Amino acid sequence: MFYFKMWKALSEEFHVVCIDLLGFGRSSRPKFTCKTSEEAEDFFVLSIEKWREQMQLDSFSICCHSFGGYVMGRYALRFSEHIKKLIFLSSLGVDYVPEDIDKGLDEFHKTLCFQQRTVFRLQRFLPKFLQTIAPYSPLRVLGRISGVFLKKGMEKRMGKLPKEEFEAIYHHLYQVTLKPASAESAIHVLFTRNFIPQHPLIEAIDAPDGFKARGIDTCFIYGDSDWLDMNMNGPKVSAVLAEEGHNVHVLEDSNHHLFFDNVEGLLDIIEAQFKEE
Repeated sequence: MFYFKMWKALSEEFHVVCIDLLGFGRSSRPKFTCKTSEEAEDFFVLSIEKWREQMQLDSFSICCHSFGGYVMGRYALRFSEHIKKLIFLSSLGVDYVPEDIDKGLDEFHKTLCFQQRTVFRLQRFLPKFLQTIAPYSPLRVLGRISGVFLKKGMEKRMGKLPKEEFEAIYHHLYQVTLKPASAESAIHVLFTRNFIPQHPLIEAIDAPDGFKARGIDTCFIYGDSDWLDMNMNGPKVSAVLAEEGHNVHVLEDSNHHLFFDNVEGLLDIIEAQFKEE
């Protein structure tokens, strides 16, 4: 649903398939019982592989966003024979883990607005059971009233959308967030505090058994005001990737939702990736 502004343009040049990860969006909602990162990775990766087999796709490229970026990166490392190219859109789990996590988090918090900073810092003092609840559980408890809070949050992130498009996205999100909790709980298993991954994707690019060694091209795209480009180790993630010689782009006038903020610029970058082949 989020990629609707890109479908027509991409489908004119490529065979495009959009999927919801298992337990998200309009996919089925199996009970999520994974306790370790290995179990959580299997939950997603093996379901994606089953989907690939059903679709009879022998070789394909992936464009993935946020949490889906981390999941598809892990999938590509295990089933690399099927992957040609990985395009990460503002993906979680890319950055190196800070040596001093507390110091890194403090520096990261300084880059956030007051409300975001307060929420992240309060997490340290919450009881364990509250720290690990599914992210959308508070909305589910509120029921129909949750629509008010959802719309307020959307206005901050997606307020520039035309009214018709905004309402369509709102109704979609309202329906899917009130569905039973499932795989969203994986965020607490695959990541430690503040979305710090146990296995950062940046370490898998040049590794002996990483993306390059397996013949997978990678491309990283961030918005110029993207919160996931705020590095806990000092320089921005995009700057670190560029300095290390990786294929990285920073999209103007964009935040985390690149496909809403600057769709024309994003399409230009994506299409250029395939023209270079």
